[in-house]
This record gives sequence, structure tokens and C-alpha cells, in this order.
Amino acid sequence: MSFTNFKQFLYFFSLAFCSLNGLVSCNQTNGTEDIPAPLPSLIELIPCTPLDSSIQYTNVLLQNYTYTRNQMMFRPVNLRLGGMTPLTVSRPRTLPNTNKGNHLHVCIDNQQHHISNNNIFKFPLSDGKYKLTAFISRSFYESIKNPEAIIAKEIGIRNGELYLSKNLSSIDILYNAPMGTYLKGDEILLDFVLVGTTLEEGGNQVKITINDQKSFQVSTWQAYFLKGLDVGTYEVKLELLDALGKQIATPKSQKFIIKAPTEVN
Repeated sequence: MSFTNFKQFLYFFSLAFCSLNGLVSCNQTNGTEDIPAPLPSLIELIPCTPLDSSIQYTNVLLQNYTYTRNQMMFRPVNLRLGGMTPLTVSRPRTLPNTNKGNHLHVCIDNQQHHISNNNIFKFPLSDGKYKLTAFISRSFYESIKNPEAIIAKEIGIRNGELYLSKNLSSIDILYNAPMGTYLKGDEILLDFVLVGTTLEEGGNQVKITINDQKSFQVSTWQAYFLKGLDVGTYEVKLELLDALGKQIATPKSQKFIIKAPTEVN
């Protein structure tokens, strides 16, 4: 087996292995559901109301991490992974919740994106250097936007062990939600994570495009609701722009599906 084929084998083996250990890739779509739906005429992007102070989690930290014996190990502070975030007036019970509870998002090279509600989990990586980003989301999928709860590193792996770890100086945007499958009538939360930057009027902005047909531009780093979508497959594209409208990070995109309740039963 050639070295190239061997690396390909390791890559696909790692994806399969991670899925068996409760890690979910957010890039999975299949069949005719990949075809984007025509957009309804009225789509709105509505800012979420501010979070109640009890669930703002401004003191939550993602303080440290390591990689050893092909395992990722993180140290969240002031938050229990797997616990359910209390639902409040600002985030009612109508919001979809994951049974994973509060959970970690771990991204490798902006390609492998996995979710875990354990702070230690198997994550086989072949020898090499990678871009690692990680952040924490609440059980209703909204990310914690404290920069101290976000990790962005260049890492090096050799024989299942970490030999290199250094901070990334570049800014970035990470996709968080929506992803997966929703029922018509569900609240659709749109959320993203910023690395090394923030947004402001007259400064950096995020351009949000739905199915290459409808765009919104926002200057506040917060969660939003997408309203007016019908049954179908949708693709959200996120672009981080500077004050002149120039892209300053690699765009991120993700598909999600809205189904009628009868399609699920």
C-alpha cells in the first residue's frame, strides 16, 4: 500500500471510528436531500433576545486541552458537559434541544467537525500538523461566546501523541447552527463562533447567504432565528468580511433539512 493510500485509509478509518464513539460529523448529507429548496418569498433573520444572566455563562472557560494515546482531552471550567442548560424566558421550551446536553464542538482543518458531551474521547489522527478549533455549545445549540471558552491552535501529532501546540494568530469564523434535521414549525437557530475578532458597525461584518439566493449582513456577534423556511434542504454560507466588504477568513457552509412531521413518523 502506498503512503498516500495509507493516509487515506487512516482518514476514513478515523471518521468511522469517531462516529461509533458518539461523535457526529456535521458534513453528512445524502441522496436527493442534497438538492437545495427554492426559497420562500419571505425569509427573515431575527436577532435572538438577550440571554438571561443565569445562562450567559460568561465565566465558562475552555482552559486547557491535550492529546495523548489518540484521545482528545479538554478541561472546561464552570460548566458540566452533558448537563442540560435551563430553559428560561429568553430561550423557551420551543427551542430544539440535543440529548447530548452542553457539548463540545471540535473542528480539524475546518473539515472534520465533531460533537462530544465528554471531555475525554477517542479521536484518532494520523501523524502530521493540523488546525484545531474547539468551542462549547449549550444544550439548545447556542454557542458560548466568551473568547476564553474557545480554543484555536496549530497542533502536531506523532504516534498518537501531541508534540506541537501553538496559538493561531489568524482570525476565523466557525459554523455552529443550524445543522441536521428539523421539523416544520421548529425554531431554527442560526449561530456562529468568531476566533480572534469581533463584529461592529463600520467594522467587521458577517454575511449570511441562504441557498445562494438570499443574503443578510450582520454586525453583532449573537444568535439569530431564521423564519419563513418551508420543507426542504437549505445551505447556509457564512462569510467574515472587513469594513470594505473583503473576505478575511475562509467562508463556511453547512446544509440542513426541514421535514414535514409526517415524513418522520
